Amino acid sequence: MLVNKVADRARVLFDDALGESLGLHVKHFGILFLLDSDGPSSQTELVQQLGVDKASMVQFIDHLEKLELAKRSPNPRDRRYHIITITEKGLEVLKQGLEISIAVEQELFSGISNEERKQLNSLLRRVLE
Repeated sequence: MLVNKVADRARVLFDDALGESLGLHVKHFGILFLLDSDGPSSQTELVQQLGVDKASMVQFIDHLEKLELAKRSPNPRDRRYHIITITEKGLEVLKQGLEISIAVEQELFSGISNEERKQLNSLLRRVLE
């Protein structure tokens, strides 16, 4: 339960900071992050990776396209699906978002030392394994 509370607090802090600075939500950032790390993806793949419903994903992609951070293109192999790619502007915004995430993490963990933070990180990685 405690891990969930920390995760919720981190998500709220990050979402607020992204909204204030970039006009984005955590899910927008997640999409940009996945597009950068995994390459172009279909909306269906993004739905599965982020665990959101299809209708919400359409709205997220619409917003990213409106801001010119991502673009839809027809899939040359299957015209029923679009391929979503991150734009150059999207890469710049992603970089800013990553800087915001570092600032949020520092705020969130300001009450513990760097050594304790490293230990917590190590323990959480072991739990995930």
